[in-house]
Amino acid sequence: MTATTDVPVLENHKSTNNLFQSISTINTTSETLVSSSVECFHQLDQLVVVLQRTHSLCPSQPEFDLLHPLSEIVRKLVEQAGEHILTDRRNELNTVTPTNSRMRDRARDALSEPEFIEAVLRLVSRLMKLYMWTCQVFSGAIRKALSSTMNGDAGRFSPAMMLAAYIDNLLKGKFKRSEQEKEESLERCMLLFTMLSDKDVFAEVCRQNLSRRLLSGRSTSSELEKLVVCRMKSECGVNFTGKLVGMLTDVELAKSFEAEFVSHLQVWKQKELVATTTRMIDFSVKVFNTGFWPAQRTLGLKVPPVFEPYIRCFEDWYRGRNASHRLKWELSVGDAVVAMSIGSRKYDLVLSTPQAFVLCLFDNRTDPLTVSRIREESGFTDTDTLHRVLASLIFQKEKNILLKEPMIPKISETDVIFVNKFFHNRLRKFRIPLILLDDTNHAADKVSMLGATVNTDRKSLIQAAIVRLMKSRKILSHNELVAEVIHQLITFQPQKASIKFEIEKLIEKEYITRSNDDQTIYQYLP
Repeated sequence: MTATTDVPVLENHKSTNNLFQSISTINTTSETLVSSSVECFHQLDQLVVVLQRTHSLCPSQPEFDLLHPLSEIVRKLVEQAGEHILTDRRNELNTVTPTNSRMRDRARDALSEPEFIEAVLRLVSRLMKLYMWTCQVFSGAIRKALSSTMNGDAGRFSPAMMLAAYIDNLLKGKFKRSEQEKEESLERCMLLFTMLSDKDVFAEVCRQNLSRRLLSGRSTSSELEKLVVCRMKSECGVNFTGKLVGMLTDVELAKSFEAEFVSHLQVWKQKELVATTTRMIDFSVKVFNTGFWPAQRTLGLKVPPVFEPYIRCFEDWYRGRNASHRLKWELSVGDAVVAMSIGSRKYDLVLSTPQAFVLCLFDNRTDPLTVSRIREESGFTDTDTLHRVLASLIFQKEKNILLKEPMIPKISETDVIFVNKFFHNRLRKFRIPLILLDDTNHAADKVSMLGATVNTDRKSLIQAAIVRLMKSRKILSHNELVAEVIHQLITFQPQKASIKFEIEKLIEKEYITRSNDDQTIYQYLP
């Protein structure tokens, strides 16, 4: 007996031979399709139609192998679309000229510019609507093509850094979107994260951005913050997100801790108001574990007299509760609301702590101060940060609380700084952000510092992987050890030369040794 199966009749295909001929034609002309000026996605849609027909014609006959030739075409088309996005990004940065003010302004904050990531997300959104996104053969080809885009050359900043910056802007609410739209965008961003080869670079930028959001209170949703961390944890494991989880936990614990201190502060204020002439201000402190948070730049700031009683109050209260803990004040990451009166006009200025400390030097003071005098009285040890603080208070339109002589963009030690008595702003309360004096150097320094941090962590991870493997296997050849280390490290792709260098270090530290019989064989030393 023979079984028969009804084969659906397809429009424009009278027989399977005609269908094979059509697929063969598409396969042999794939190079023409890829290089064609016709929009890539129109071609993808045409391929989806063919795919649906071939799949319904031969759903259970792998010997036809109709899907793989098409998947290769799709991969090339998606790669071409991704390369166009990368090329546009590089050309945009190279177009910056002194006369092109629009492009120059955009290049100043190139890391936070959303165009590159949004272009990739639009590409992903269109692909997700296609049938091939759910087909295993095609989804693998598409992910491979998207990975080449997300690990390609995008200019000054890598796609991993720009993706982290884009997520930062989403979570800070810079884009006007509903909660559902934000969640959908984050889900697609985290899909792009799975395609990154330098996941540790992404994680480090995310950690720094999360730190700034939490310390400044600019995060719009704790649930979305947890969503990002959860997706990173599911992709790379618990150890990969340990510091991020610790930071989120710290913030939750700090809220109850801060509330207790505020209650204590109210009682302390009542006593101080009767006994002394201490100026009454609102004062709050957040206490975090140093192990989870990024290291902050040391500025050497001197605390203005108005804050000293409150700092002593907190230290006495904290030591009474946690005598064994050591406090370290990070004055560079706080913020303050400073009330200012100029004539009959009153303003509330939202400032960073360094800005507030500098402005406190001019409280009830009529004489001007030189930059060197400000440095001496405020305690600044970082020249660049002091100049940024002064520039933010002097040069920003409608926010120039201070003026200087001579009134030129460059700040020098002999410049004279004084209060702008004619200051006017239509807003009663406004924020004065820090500005960048040298965008190129700042960007280069940022990338350099990030690279140093990531490289240090990578060395530790490589050494830990080597020791772990040798402890379990006892004896391994050089090639086997290198291959196993590369397989284990999923957060980045280590170079073979780096692995060899760390092996030599571990031999010096006597964790492992070479075999006497064969120098390419390593043995674990218990």
